[in-house]
Order: sequence, then C-alpha cells, then structure tokens
Amino acid sequence: YAVYEILKEAIEKLLGEKPTEHLIGQLHKIVEQTGGPGLKPHHFHIHNYVKHKELTFHIKINGDTPIKQGHELATRIENEIRQQLNIETTIHIEPEGVAHTKPKKIS
Repeated sequence: YAVYEILKEAIEKLLGEKPTEHLIGQLHKIVEQTGGPGLKPHHFHIHNYVKHKELTFHIKINGDTPIKQGHELATRIENEIRQQLNIETTIHIEPEGVAHTKPKKIS
C-alpha cells in the first residue's frame, strides 16, 4: 500500500493535477490583465517535472477572432505567466459557444 501511495503521488504530478486555488487566482488575474476581460480561462492542469513546471489550460475567445490574432493573444499570456510565475504554459484556444463533445465509441 505504501508503494502504491508513493507511485500514485509521483505519477499524478507528471500526468497533471489541478493547481492550487491560489495559483488559479493568479492565473485569472494575469489572463485578464494581459488579454482583457471575458476570456474565461478553465480546464487547468499543472505538470511538475521537478526542475520546472508546465501548465496547460483553455481560454474561450470570440469565435470570429482570426487564428493569427488568437495565437498572438495566447503567446502574450504564456510569456506573461513565464515572466511572473516561472511556469512554462500552453494555452488551448476555444471559440465561445462551442462545447467539448466526447467522441463516440467505435462498435
């Protein structure tokens, strides 16, 4: 049981776990300051690789935003998170009004 607990904790840190509420609050503030209000960051996962941390999350933007503009926005936010929190970040851009759907099982 002890080995299971040790392995479980180590694997969760590598595969991604929910960040603390404090970190999520910091991220919301950085996203709003850098990209403006209404971006709706969500689906946070932090990966702890001992020497560095990597973060992934999603933001919803206006569906009519050109791809290049959405990419530039994500890059600005990623750079600001790196500068302020020393965390490498990847942001997934989603158009507002589009929900995630689960893939259908193949029979």
